[in-house]
Amino acid sequence: MNLSADIVVVGAGPAGAMAALEAARRGFSVVVFEKSAWPRHKTCGAGISPTSRRVLREVGLWDRVRAVAYPIYGLRLVAPSGREALLAGAESAHVLDRSRFDALLVEAAVAAGARFLPQTPVTALSTKDGVVTGVVTAGGTIGARAVIVAGGANCTLLPKRKRTVLQTAMVWYENVPFTPSIMEMIYDPAIYPHYLWLFPESDRRVNIGLCLSAERRERPISVLFEDMVARHFGKRLTAGGRVKGILGHPIVVSERVSLSTNPGLLPAGEAAGLVNPATGEGISFAMESGRIAAALFAEAWEEGKDHDWIAATYRKRLARLFDRRLGMASFFCRHARWFIEGAVWLGSSRIMRVITARAMARL
Repeated sequence: MNLSADIVVVGAGPAGAMAALEAARRGFSVVVFEKSAWPRHKTCGAGISPTSRRVLREVGLWDRVRAVAYPIYGLRLVAPSGREALLAGAESAHVLDRSRFDALLVEAAVAAGARFLPQTPVTALSTKDGVVTGVVTAGGTIGARAVIVAGGANCTLLPKRKRTVLQTAMVWYENVPFTPSIMEMIYDPAIYPHYLWLFPESDRRVNIGLCLSAERRERPISVLFEDMVARHFGKRLTAGGRVKGILGHPIVVSERVSLSTNPGLLPAGEAAGLVNPATGEGISFAMESGRIAAALFAEAWEEGKDHDWIAATYRKRLARLFDRRLGMASFFCRHARWFIEGAVWLGSSRIMRVITARAMARL
């Protein structure tokens, strides 16, 4: 493989695709490597939050996503006490299977000029005098002025560091009864302060999953999942069937921005631990950090800034954008029972139901 590029991107999820799109639109040569066959399935509830919607609008992709996504206008929220409320309001979310969502973002990056190479794992970084100068694949070494690593929680290209991990398990079902355009979040005491979910993806298909802190897991995640699903959805599931078996995946979350960088390299998305510790939502963090990483390299090259400036400025910009959101989510985790029980209680009031729905959507 005889390639070189201004920017090499490792991983074609929302962080990598958005980094590639930003770089390509700025006129730089970009190569995106994805280790899996394409499109690939991803263990993810695939919720597109209001923040994600804003980012997609900024890059001109929201209309394409909205055309194929399933709209969400409300939330069935079940508290640890078993009490529940239906929260609905003007702040909507959307759900789109990640295989379709990620493919749409990659298509946009390719249309802008990026080159996409699926089924091409990156096995190592290429360095010279301590500076990352490219990546290594089975086909050879690819040179680059900069590398953006967006390979997710299991990426081996970055130094190991202490991580806070959520465990997830998920299954797709068809023909299961549900209220149209209503997602469900159930805060069972066994997995509190995290939750079991049901997210509709179409008029016929839903994804059902759970996430919980790895430190709290006392049984195999698949056993816990089966127990939770039977307890909360058992009667409804008799009307439908599973489309796929149980899939699991770790999620690396953070309470604040804390990065490990190398000269010539920036991590983005979950590879940088940028995931909401309360909900496990990472799509919005991924897209925003990918854009920032690509734009920062462009800015540094234009102004002649060095590697230290790039690393420090990246941390500063991410912290300014994310630390408050991550901090609020961490606070929610520590006091989740109060918040959830309060949200259910407030749900009895129409006005407060709308306000609470908006607050939950922005968590």
